[in-house]
This record gives sequence, C-alpha cells and structure tokens, in this order.
Amino acid sequence: MAMKTIEQLTAGSQPVLIMFYTPGCPRCQAMAPVVDRLKDSTKGIAVIHEVDLSADPAMKTKYRIPVCPGWVLFKDGQPVWSYGGEKTYSELKDMIDRFV
Repeated sequence: MAMKTIEQLTAGSQPVLIMFYTPGCPRCQAMAPVVDRLKDSTKGIAVIHEVDLSADPAMKTKYRIPVCPGWVLFKDGQPVWSYGGEKTYSELKDMIDRFV
C-alpha cells in the first residue's frame, strides 16, 4: 500500500488503526484473529487496516515500526499512538475507544 493511500485512508475523522505486518511473521499471524475481532467490534466507530510492510519497506521508517506487528492509530489523519509487538484485543480496543 502506497504512502498516499495510507494518507487517504487516515484522513477521516474516525480513528484508524493500522497493523503493519510482514508475510510469514508468526507474531503477525497470531494477531489475525484479534484483528478480525476488532474489525467486527468497531464497525461504524473505527477503521482497521492491515498493511504489508514488504510492499513498501520505507513505511517501516516513516511510521517508526520497531518490530512486526507494528501498530499505528491515526485520528484526523495524524498518528496518535504506536506500538511494536503483540497486543491483546482488550488493549487495542481500549486504545481505540480513547480516540472515538
């Protein structure tokens, strides 16, 4: 996903959580059910996207992703929170709820 596309995705007023991953990453694969659950539980209040870092490695630097999975939460087009590594559903949902 190109930078412009990420900027377009995050330009709205809803919070947007992006999980940056790389194919074959075991931690990223372990987060897939959590991401699916978040997508279901935040419909209408937040947007959840998954972005493959291998498609554009410069995103790792631009969004300061230390490890995969990397998380960046955007509000009004600006990053407001980021984290590198696994998170529980509750931790991610609570973070989203803070910016709704």
